[in-house]
Amino acid sequence: MKAIRGCLCAKTLPMERILMKWLNCIARVADSWVQFGDLPWWYNERADISILAGAVWKSGELAIEEFVSEKRRISRNTGNLSRRYTGRIDFYFSVKGQHFIAEAKDCWSGAGDESTDPTFMIGKRLESALSDIRKVKSYGDRKLAILFAKPQLPVKKKDAERLIRRWLKLVRTMETDAIAWYFPDNARRIKWNNRLYPGVVLLIKER
Repeated sequence: MKAIRGCLCAKTLPMERILMKWLNCIARVADSWVQFGDLPWWYNERADISILAGAVWKSGELAIEEFVSEKRRISRNTGNLSRRYTGRIDFYFSVKGQHFIAEAKDCWSGAGDESTDPTFMIGKRLESALSDIRKVKSYGDRKLAILFAKPQLPVKKKDAERLIRRWLKLVRTMETDAIAWYFPDNARRIKWNNRLYPGVVLLIKER
C-alpha cells in the first residue's frame, strides 16, 4: 500500500519546492526511525520545525529557528497592539529573494469518530499562530502561521486508511495558503498508549 502524500500551494506563496522537499525529508526520517517504533511527528513543534528547516536548506534557501526579536502585546480590552517587549520568533526563512517569519503550533486531532469534524480544533490552533505572528515586528518580512496537525486513531480501528482519508478530506477544506500531507503505510503499524498516529499535515496561512 502506497503512502498517502501530496501538497497544494497558492501561487502567491513561492513554497511548492520547499513543500516537496519537506515530504522527502519527513519520509526519510520516518523510514529511518520506524524500525525503532518511533516517528518524527510524535514530538513537539520545535522538532516539526527542524524538519521544515531542513527542507528549506535542501531547496538551496536559508532558514533560522527560534531567535530573539521585538514583539508587541495585544491589549485584552481593545484587541490592538500595545507595549513592546523582547520575545522569540519560531522560524525565519527566505525563498527566491522573499523573506518570511513564522510562528508555529502543533495540534493533536481525533480521527476515529466519524461524527467529529477536526477542522474546529485545528482552526483554533491555526488562529493562535496567526495571533502570535501578528505581535512580531516584520522589518518587511512576510508573516506566516504554520501548523502541524496530527491525527490519532484507536488501535482497534480496522479501517485506518478510510478514516485517514476522511480526516484529510475535511482538513483540506480549510482556508490556507499551503498544505502538505504525509501518511506512510508502515506508520499504521506503530502504536503508543494504545493509539495510532499515522501521519502529519503541514498547514500554512499568511497574515
